[in-house]
Amino acid sequence: MEDVIRDDSLRVNRPVRAFIQSQIYYSKLIFKRHPFLFFFFILLTLLGSLISPITLFLNKETIDALTAITTTEQSIQITWIVFLLCLTFMLNFLSSYFKELNEFIFQKIIFTVNYVMKLLLFSKLLQLSIERFEDSSFHDKLKLAQLSLNSGVRVVQTLISLIGVVISLIGIVGVLLTFHWSLPLTLLLSTLPGVTIMFIVKLKGYKAEQKASQYEREMHFTEGLFSQKNALKEIRIYNTKQYLVNKWERLFNKVTELKLKVARWDLKYKSLSLVILQGAQFGVSLYLVNLVAGHQLSIGCYVALLSSSVMVQSHFGQIGINMSTLFETAVYNNALLSLIHDAHADQDDGSHHIQRI
Repeated sequence: MEDVIRDDSLRVNRPVRAFIQSQIYYSKLIFKRHPFLFFFFILLTLLGSLISPITLFLNKETIDALTAITTTEQSIQITWIVFLLCLTFMLNFLSSYFKELNEFIFQKIIFTVNYVMKLLLFSKLLQLSIERFEDSSFHDKLKLAQLSLNSGVRVVQTLISLIGVVISLIGIVGVLLTFHWSLPLTLLLSTLPGVTIMFIVKLKGYKAEQKASQYEREMHFTEGLFSQKNALKEIRIYNTKQYLVNKWERLFNKVTELKLKVARWDLKYKSLSLVILQGAQFGVSLYLVNLVAGHQLSIGCYVALLSSSVMVQSHFGQIGINMSTLFETAVYNNALLSLIHDAHADQDDGSHHIQRI
């Protein structure tokens, strides 16, 4: 099979715009190479996103059926309960299976995309002037670009998964509305404080990691000099051992200080988040008990809301992880685009492309 991968569509503009362009490029590339697998991945993600709200409804029906068992219709009710349990366990199995299958599908996609992008990067590096390789900032950019080759295409997977999580959250709210009008509001009050703090922690942690990464890259580079034959010769000839050791120690202490600072901050605010979360859930539980006592809410609805709180916290946690992944990969992708653009600018004709991929 023969392809032509052109880089005319890859341009480095503003960071957000460059990130969007990179994902459009990756999506087009995935669709061109694996159209069936790509659509199948999207379909499985959307189907999987509907399982949480359906499971929530089934749990509520099962609890209500258990509390309504009578001696006269016991066999019929038990049959109905067994049916509901079978559906619930089948959906739980499908949810886990869809996740594993999706990971396998995207792993296959990643191999192909990495192959294409590495060939493109190799071609661009050969076009660069030799002087460019003597610039230390260029090597920082190259390292980020190489990281993008391994993680850039994952952003497409992350974005589709985020859409699935949002659909699942909407479904959960819709199911709760069918139980009682106040349940979505109580769910929001019980999860929003903790989730808000979690996002703040993620954002601050990302900024600190970004700051530490520049020192960490320099530290790893310095470490590498002690295991390279040519570098060791120069170290001995010019007697720079103590200088490099001191430099490594300074960088190591700086990275450690930044990471421990983030860890302490993370512990402090996560503890605060847990206190607020438990307090909010306690208040919501008292409100729900009042509704159950007043026969405005069934026991099944009460249990369903508690289950939905766990689901929503899990979904928001997934969103937080995915968002931090997007922020991090945006830096890598923009470095890759910038590198490709620089190589493109170094050529007079600017018409190079890769064939036979």
